[in-house]
Amino acid sequence: MTGSVGRQGTSGGGLTLGAGNFFAFGPSVRLPLLTGGRLRANIAARDAQAEQAARRYEQAGVEAFAEVERALVSYLREGERKQALETARAAGRGGNGAGTLRARSGRLHRRA
Repeated sequence: MTGSVGRQGTSGGGLTLGAGNFFAFGPSVRLPLLTGGRLRANIAARDAQAEQAARRYEQAGVEAFAEVERALVSYLREGERKQALETARAAGRGGNGAGTLRARSGRLHRRA
């Protein structure tokens, strides 16, 4: 809904109260007769922007999964390394090492 109020006259003196007053109130209709090309171009631009945003979102998801994969591989390798170190430490303290076996069998020569 739109409305308008005003005065009209052919000179400055004609703008006084009187027959030059007007008003209008009611619905208005706008027809974009000559803006079809601009509207289509705006729609195409928005579609392209939406497609770019979708690609960025997809790429972010792929990168996130790759980062998680790298972290899991690193975690598993560190667990294997820890297990190997614990096994080596247990072998060194438990008397199962090669040096301990040679000393017990008398094959270890001490230098004076």
